[in-house]
Amino acid sequence: MPSRLLYGIAALIVLSFLVSWSNKRKRAAAWQGVVESIRGLRPGGPAPSPDAWITVFYRTDTGSNGRFRLRHRFYRQFYPDLAVGDRLVKVAGRYLPDRQPADAPAEAPADAQAAA
Repeated sequence: MPSRLLYGIAALIVLSFLVSWSNKRKRAAAWQGVVESIRGLRPGGPAPSPDAWITVFYRTDTGSNGRFRLRHRFYRQFYPDLAVGDRLVKVAGRYLPDRQPADAPAEAPADAQAAA
């Protein structure tokens, strides 16, 4: 009986390290891209459950495709007016990308502003 408990605790520790490592990789990533599609929204239809999932698909400036998922309530909180064509900028150390509207002018990098 005690050996099962120890194996269970060991498995839990390994699982927690794997989840921690995965989240660390997501936070360390930095990219810029454009929203290609948003799935899970029902414009003009009934409001989805707050626990429904929204998936945002994007294409990075390097040409790779990506996606991230949010519960509907967090989508409404962080991206209430996100639209296809909007620019997303993911900064290393942050979990979610920041939104730049499609009609907003591109900002100069911080290094270029500091040099001027």
